[in-house]
Amino acid sequence: MNPVSNLAKTLTEGKLVLTTRLSFPPDVNVEDIRKKARLFKDYTAVIAGEENSTDLNISSLALAIIFKEEGIEPILQINSRDKNRIAIQKEILTAICLGVNNIFTLSGIHPYTDKNLGTKTVYDLEPINMVAVMKKIRDERKLPDGKDENLNADIFIGIEDNPLAEPINAMPLFLDKKIRAGADFILTYPIFDIQKFKNYVDKIKILCSLDEINLIATIYIANSIEDIDNLKKSYPGVSIPQSILDNIENIDISENSGIEIAFGISESLKKFNCVKGFNLLSNNNFDSMIELSKKILDSNKYS
Repeated sequence: MNPVSNLAKTLTEGKLVLTTRLSFPPDVNVEDIRKKARLFKDYTAVIAGEENSTDLNISSLALAIIFKEEGIEPILQINSRDKNRIAIQKEILTAICLGVNNIFTLSGIHPYTDKNLGTKTVYDLEPINMVAVMKKIRDERKLPDGKDENLNADIFIGIEDNPLAEPINAMPLFLDKKIRAGADFILTYPIFDIQKFKNYVDKIKILCSLDEINLIATIYIANSIEDIDNLKKSYPGVSIPQSILDNIENIDISENSGIEIAFGISESLKKFNCVKGFNLLSNNNFDSMIELSKKILDSNKYS
């Protein structure tokens, strides 16, 4: 079967993947969205992000269409927190109809950890169940209720994973379940602790072949402790060694130290067979992300 997207094709060919996630507040001007999106035109794909938190943002599907109009391959993001299974299926089928083939699922942060405490959650389908729904639609051309709709449903399915969460010994088992459910690619939480990640990979080897896993590791460029505080709001429970925190606290922005720390992490992660690319993030420091991506690509030429 031919790859259904540039992301799928790049992973199939064994080339390095670069992605990022862009999200925008509801009062943004559409031309600002287009302008910022164009900065990442050379990336493999861009996640049309809805914040993990309960902040209100432009919808992922709307962003995905804007990205496509700019010649940028989108990855649709669906939070299980916000929609029931009917709404999720509608969004999946609408995305396919509009030519959005990469779809990425995650839980979303529960409102009790956020400021919208009165918000009711849905969680009708957990992300792993959403993966199974998409696999059925794609492989059997059927809706989950069994109706044969002869669907034209080419989907490249992604799911979020926090490899360094507690209980850490259980995380490889969760990853294996996600892959068995039908996930084609895995987007991780930001990774800072290489030793913990190595221990995680060593446990994965027991369950499956590392070459079969399309893991896109998230790397976050932090230029200050304030950047780390912002990161923790979107990724609660992210694991950051004290040595990294000390380096960030003493960072010299003029010397691009944050970029160098992030680049060092990327070089370490490239040694793992399961890591097929990087999802680059920052606290809206787009210049740093572009510079880091150039360093990673230049390094990849000679590795």
